[in-house]
Amino acid sequence: IKYPGFMQSQIERIFHGEEMAPKAVENMRSGRKILLKLLKAITKEESEKILSMILFQLMSGIIFPILYGKYVEEIYEFNFLDRKTRERFIALAVEKICK
Repeated sequence: IKYPGFMQSQIERIFHGEEMAPKAVENMRSGRKILLKLLKAITKEESEKILSMILFQLMSGIIFPILYGKYVEEIYEFNFLDRKTRERFIALAVEKICK
């Protein structure tokens, strides 16, 4: 699981009050559709609104640690930059949210 610089640059744009690049919005919408199908298969939830909320919760849980960067380990005492730790973190989020 990797976080492309693309995502971080879009977050930085938002923080600085700039518009997201139209191509970025298009890519995110496209990815959202794919992820909603996956979530629907996992959760059996029929409401697209609820699925969108679940997806947003999952994405928030992934993006927030990216913003913290190296401070995740200093504050929360686990190394989010370590691939295996990050995968476990995401798996836990999916398990908890998709029960």
